[in-house]
Amino acid sequence: MIRSVINTLVVTAIAAIVAACGGGETPEPLAHRFVAEMAAANAGPLKRGLAAGGTQRALAAATAPTPDAKTLFDWAEYKYPELFQPRGTQQNYSLQYLGVQYTVRSYPNGNNLGVTPTGDIYGLGPFTNDLLQGFGNAATYAAMVEADRCNVYPGSCNPPASGPYNECVDAAAETLPTGFRWNLAYTTSGSSSGEYTVDSLVDGPTSFLGTNAIQVSNNIAGSSLVAGYLSTYDGKSKTYIEKRSDGLLQTLGSDDEYSSGDIVVGTITIPGLTTISRTVFNPPDIGIEFTLQLGQSVTKTTTSTTTTSSPPGTAPATGSSTTTWTFEAKEAVTTSFGRTFDTCRYKTTTAGVVATFWFILGKGVTAKSESGSGAEFSRTELKSGTYNGAPL
Repeated sequence: MIRSVINTLVVTAIAAIVAACGGGETPEPLAHRFVAEMAAANAGPLKRGLAAGGTQRALAAATAPTPDAKTLFDWAEYKYPELFQPRGTQQNYSLQYLGVQYTVRSYPNGNNLGVTPTGDIYGLGPFTNDLLQGFGNAATYAAMVEADRCNVYPGSCNPPASGPYNECVDAAAETLPTGFRWNLAYTTSGSSSGEYTVDSLVDGPTSFLGTNAIQVSNNIAGSSLVAGYLSTYDGKSKTYIEKRSDGLLQTLGSDDEYSSGDIVVGTITIPGLTTISRTVFNPPDIGIEFTLQLGQSVTKTTTSTTTTSSPPGTAPATGSSTTTWTFEAKEAVTTSFGRTFDTCRYKTTTAGVVATFWFILGKGVTAKSESGSGAEFSRTELKSGTYNGAPL
């Protein structure tokens, strides 16, 4: 939940519509063609070319067990989620051709993976331009599959994380200890570019509208260049969070002050504005997205009322939004600053707007986020930061 507070400030105005792939049963003609081409390749030049990897296969097999088709395909879904999705839902099936049994897994986007009885791997679909492509033998992937086993099958290596939250966040930080602090510097690129910093501090116990709460102070300041115009901003907020009896945290509301600097357009100066407001969530916003296990999704609806005290004369505004969160993968991600982080990759969808977030494993801090394409592409990256005094 404390991660939610920080990243609500960090990531704003993300908008991108992504076309969804269609579903359906595996087209039998394509599947049979795939198997027939696999059989032909194993009897022809492609098979002889793959045989050159025999020494590598022997070395791999000596250090790790050769993965079976299910393990191999599960690993491919983890390693290449953009090609083989949805993850964890597609089943292997067997097809016989000329008395030989082949194992195939097919995906709604038309991509297919197949393995021969001798472990040779093939692909067919849009990702191969609909031409059969060989990917070596299962034994050559043994070491890589074994190295990623804990990520492919979470919970098989380590005991489950204690408490209600998953491993993507810091269980100690989720208790909101007084004095805990995050200071993060980000850059933005794409449809707008700029830099900003976020400084968050757990102030300690307080009350909000008669309810016991923990107060977290947040400060965000930065600048942004949009369509050639530079704007600056400075925001301060106090967020009020309640600890529930089940260990989850829920946001009750916040007091916010946001100031924008002057914008100069040619000879015209647009004066900046300071807005002071209070937002109340009704019901409170529960941080359930980080209770998900790998591959799970949850849809949550938040409703809030914002009352503006300055400038005066603004009527209270009530709004509601529904977001689907999906914990897609655990993977390493490298930013344009050359920093590599182990992360949890989440996808969010709100009113058709899709975004991808990479949260630093065990800390819940955003390392990177992306959305859109072309002129609408937007990216946020962590440039530097400290986490309770330690550098990230």
